Amino acid sequence: MCKNYLEMDFRHFVIDQAGNTFASARVSSTGRIANFIIRDSGVRQQSGDGWYSIEPESAQLIRSRAESAYGLVPVYHSSS
Repeated sequence: MCKNYLEMDFRHFVIDQAGNTFASARVSSTGRIANFIIRDSGVRQQSGDGWYSIEPESAQLIRSRAESAYGLVPVYHSSS
């Protein structure tokens, strides 16, 4: 799991009909991909086959960085 959220560059977002956002970012120091589900209720990060809740302080940082990237990277909307 990515722990240095300041090194992430978001690459794209997918928004479902409920307003949940799948966000994919590249970690600049390693080139690895970090995937997130951003919901009103919290942020979860993918690690292997599972999704894990992010603590509130880090979740807010992820939300802030995602908001900064929104509109600068591709945004897709899911129809289902």
